[in-house]
Amino acid sequence: MQLKNYYNKLQVKVNNIMEMIEQGTAAFLGKVGMMALFAAVVHALNQYRTGGARSWKDIIILGIISFFFGFLTGLLTVATFGDVYMLYGVIGIAGWLGVEVSSLLTKFIVSKIK
Repeated sequence: MQLKNYYNKLQVKVNNIMEMIEQGTAAFLGKVGMMALFAAVVHALNQYRTGGARSWKDIIILGIISFFFGFLTGLLTVATFGDVYMLYGVIGIAGWLGVEVSSLLTKFIVSKIK
């Protein structure tokens, strides 16, 4: 009977810890997403200012692509470095350069195929 009570208490503690980890992960992914979104918005607005984006549809598309690159690069940075300051810097750079790098890669691959 005592062993069963101990097991139940331990199970409750494990469940509480798992909840805290999941909430922390959601908060962390939210921060990564917000940083990537900020970099995407800045890049899209700069493209609009310089004439690269002609309509709001272009701005939204640029924002989505930049967000995608920033978010994925942020997750890769966490797995590689684990440093928060490095993470935010890399997310900003990747969010800014996401569209540029994807278009350069596309041009490079097409030139190698032809």
